[in-house]
Amino acid sequence: MQSYYEKNREDNQSLEYKRSTNHSYPPHFHLNLEIFLLDRGEYEITVNDNKYTVTDGDIVVFDSYDIHSYERKSVPKAGGNDGLLVIPYRYLTRFNGWRKNFRITTPIIRNERLCAELLALADKYLIGETDERVKESALDLLLARLLESLQFSESKTKDEGMLRH
Repeated sequence: MQSYYEKNREDNQSLEYKRSTNHSYPPHFHLNLEIFLLDRGEYEITVNDNKYTVTDGDIVVFDSYDIHSYERKSVPKAGGNDGLLVIPYRYLTRFNGWRKNFRITTPIIRNERLCAELLALADKYLIGETDERVKESALDLLLARLLESLQFSESKTKDEGMLRH
């Protein structure tokens, strides 16, 4: 799979959360954690050469340096305002400590209730929020809720400076 290193995301270091009816991105990788919250519809995603089909209420978590892409395959008649959250490494200190820096082994969480909960949390506390402490607290809660459903391997995460040297 031909991919590119998305250095601009790392240089920016801004938390990015957006809602859209048509997220689509070619194969790429970066240090940041990326979370895709699928409201309605169907996407084909690829994570490290593994293809998946995700649908209503699925959550996809792309770990640091995972080569990933996504493309919408069907547009729902109603809804479909999916969430995409890109979390810079500087916000992941507690999360990485909680997971003991292990790698995420299963990037897909099929849980409509959790997806709706995380979308509501992100909508309320990440869109337009200016208080950095509120954003960090909301991210900690969101990531803690994900930890309950993610599976990890004993293979450690890649070093932050891996591609910088």
